[in-house]
Amino acid sequence: MRPLIIVLFCIYAFGASYYIDFAGNRHFDRERLYHELGFSQSLWQKILRKPFKPKVDEKLLPSLQDELTLFYQEQGFLDARVEVYIQKDLALFKIHEGTPVTIAALSVTSNFPLQIPFKKGERFIASDFIAFKKQTQKRLLQAGYCSYEFNPKVYIYQKSHLAYIAIYLDKGSVCTVGEISVHGLRTLPKRVILSHLYLKKGEEFNLTKLQESYKRLYSLEYFDTLRFDYTKKIKNRIFLDIFAKERQKRHIYRVGLGYETDRGAIASLSYRNLNLDTHQLSLLLRYSQYDRKAAIKLFTPSVPLFGTFADMRDEAGYSYDEFESFTSRSLYLKHALLFEHFDHSYKIGIAAQRYTITSHTSCINGGRYDLLYPYGEVLLDRRDDKLFPREGFYILARAEAALPFISEADYLKIRGEGALFYPLGHNVVLFKVRAGFITTSSGLPPSKLFVGGGLGTNRAYAYRTIYALDSDCKIGGKSLLATTLEYRFPFKNLYGAIFWDRTSIARNYKLSSFVDGVGIGGLYRTPIGTVRIYFGVDPDDISQNQLTLSVGASF
Repeated sequence: MRPLIIVLFCIYAFGASYYIDFAGNRHFDRERLYHELGFSQSLWQKILRKPFKPKVDEKLLPSLQDELTLFYQEQGFLDARVEVYIQKDLALFKIHEGTPVTIAALSVTSNFPLQIPFKKGERFIASDFIAFKKQTQKRLLQAGYCSYEFNPKVYIYQKSHLAYIAIYLDKGSVCTVGEISVHGLRTLPKRVILSHLYLKKGEEFNLTKLQESYKRLYSLEYFDTLRFDYTKKIKNRIFLDIFAKERQKRHIYRVGLGYETDRGAIASLSYRNLNLDTHQLSLLLRYSQYDRKAAIKLFTPSVPLFGTFADMRDEAGYSYDEFESFTSRSLYLKHALLFEHFDHSYKIGIAAQRYTITSHTSCINGGRYDLLYPYGEVLLDRRDDKLFPREGFYILARAEAALPFISEADYLKIRGEGALFYPLGHNVVLFKVRAGFITTSSGLPPSKLFVGGGLGTNRAYAYRTIYALDSDCKIGGKSLLATTLEYRFPFKNLYGAIFWDRTSIARNYKLSSFVDGVGIGGLYRTPIGTVRIYFGVDPDDISQNQLTLSVGASF
């Protein structure tokens, strides 16, 4: 008797369940209506291509009926009616769409370029009109206008099913940044936040710069939460309030086990103190088949120099690198200053390094090299997005030179890199160039020479397997030229890619030989960066191929 009571109670409490379907839907297919009601196929159903039939409790049918009616009204069907019919285990939503509202006239008065997603004669969609207003306000702020007069209106005549849209916009004057106030800090000085903002008091307000400042501050890892409030306005000035909450947990331990197609199995262990009297102290141990590293790092933010601020980075450590024909061990000390701005940055530093080279072949000289060299780096970045750019370009240049009479090698090494991203509708074309040369009048550690292979130069070859093409010895070259042409196209929730890599490395500056890599790939955007997987082959030797995988931002 008790089981029967339980069954009857469940039926009464939860009601019957019904599969749902639609009839009378002429403008929207079944999949769109399922989506609007909050139903979606699981990944397993998509893979097996099973027919999608969502099932709901009887008590939910009235709310689904209301949601479906509201959706049709937002889509311009103001007279839409939805009725529900129960047929055995099926709940059928009978839709009477009625006559949609169409746009009879569109009047625009604006001194700011508008991106209007609707036109005369089309069906009026309320959600598109709301999205247009929000997008226009965002674009005005991105362009620096905060005291605009924006008055978009729509007049709907339900009897005639006609909509009349009138848009008036006066952008006003460009706004400037007023006072910047910082709240909530307990141990950090305010200069840490103020010096890492791309916006300064008195400059033109720019929403994009503000959003990038938010990302930059979070990347310092000092804060649990950050909030920017830019709603206070007086005439053409915006007053910015920054609310920050410092991290409670400051001792971070990380252990990593992974595998990279370029380097094989990898193990890592690190410790980081995120606020040691404003400084950040890090300890790192890393092991793989081809390289090993032990380092201690010290990061000091917002050091006042030359009327501005710089982030100071100090590092000491040991590294081991294994090449096909030699191994390189080094002890090093590095000191660098980074000056970073919105679309450009530059770094200057000095390094002391002792190399110990163990040669596996007679064509490479082993021994010890003591080097002291200054180095510098300049970056100009005009991409629309740092993690997944669709348009824009960047140029990156690096240089280092050994100090004479102090170092055991006399050399100048210059490397450059640039890329152009060009959108073609939803597709993207990428063209990238890497080049470099080394001049030297004395011996140079072979690990300082250029080698190729892998994601950076040629995806048909493994990491560090392309050496000087004009030498029988497996040694790097004094000149490098690597080009990439890649075509990316959207494919469902990811991007597909077709690429052509070409690489030339020479010992004596004559770039006469090239190796090619062609192939396909896929890219998937995640919050931590882009997952990239590529398969490349050498068209002149298809037995030479490589599968590469990477996660995160990559030039």
